[in-house]
Amino acid sequence: MLATDHFDFCPAGGVALSAPTKLAQESGKLGMDRYKRRIDQIGSGGPAATSYGPRAGLCPIVFEQTNGHHGGTNRRGSCLGPAREESQGMDFKQLRTFIVVAEHLHFGLAAEQLRIAQPQVSRRITQLEEDLDVVLLDRSSRVVNLTNAGKAFLPEAIMLIKAADMARNRAKESARGRDGLLSVSLIDAALLGTVPTILNEYHKRFPNVYLSFKNHGISSAGQLEALADGSSDLVFTHPPSRLIGDYDQIQLVNDPMVVVLPARHRLANQEKIDLADLAHEPWVMFPRENDPTIYDRIIVLCQRVGFSPRVVQETGHMLTRLGLVASGFGVHLVHKAWETMPYPGIVYLPVEPTSRISVSCFWRRGDVSPLLKNFTDIIRHYKV
Repeated sequence: MLATDHFDFCPAGGVALSAPTKLAQESGKLGMDRYKRRIDQIGSGGPAATSYGPRAGLCPIVFEQTNGHHGGTNRRGSCLGPAREESQGMDFKQLRTFIVVAEHLHFGLAAEQLRIAQPQVSRRITQLEEDLDVVLLDRSSRVVNLTNAGKAFLPEAIMLIKAADMARNRAKESARGRDGLLSVSLIDAALLGTVPTILNEYHKRFPNVYLSFKNHGISSAGQLEALADGSSDLVFTHPPSRLIGDYDQIQLVNDPMVVVLPARHRLANQEKIDLADLAHEPWVMFPRENDPTIYDRIIVLCQRVGFSPRVVQETGHMLTRLGLVASGFGVHLVHKAWETMPYPGIVYLPVEPTSRISVSCFWRRGDVSPLLKNFTDIIRHYKV
């Protein structure tokens, strides 16, 4: 060993060559990257670590000094003290502890409020300060005070805790189906009848759930496609003649058809209309591709009494159809729930023979969303 080498006493019980300043000075020669790699090797028992102190828990004693004359290595080193876990970053326990200490400016009172031992309070504060690389509390006298860094950090810590509490509560509420987003797709006609009542009841019971309403085109098939591809959670629409997909459904409307006439029509004052009396009338209809099932049902119903309707106007918008009827362009058939939507210049009248039109709520079978379950639990009370 060289005469110029000296030993520094290690408080953990070992003996190490050179003081920490030696290693810091060496870092300037090795470069920061090599310096960090050496520290990692020391902690992990890598090539730079060749022996350990005599007691359990000691860090390795490191020796590494190049001998320029022989190209070998003289053994020098440093003890870094007892090994401890690297910090994983500040946590909410540390933040809460700091906030309570800042409130009382007293470690003992903070320990009582937090119901932990006072040394644990001190450890948490120390760990937090190490994580932040700042001093938050001035402990130089019997009175504990916030440093400037502590004063700046306190309101931010409070906001972090509030945000964490809010996130926790929202997660719990979401797990119970009381918070979140539910996507609803529907045809216009679904908003006639009991559906508005259902939506109102759900919104009152679960005000923190955001209902996102979508109209994926006008067709009933378009609504079900939105359900199939996951862009909607549930759908209100007319059931197709052949349902493709694995869905649960509840029927909410099953109404007879009624005829829509202009208020000045020759038959507008009758109590009931014989469908055959409309054989020579012009008709207003929706395009067949919007809902082939309902369209075909109307055509077949008319054919049963001896005629095919003479369609002169087609539009997919329900209000436009009513407007065309009011303007005298033709007659129209709808289901009875439409009577809940008055429109100037038209009348709704029963018609014989008739057919029934239904509106159902569909959702994906096996969907275990608590949001959806809460919604369907309400819907079941309105099943017809």
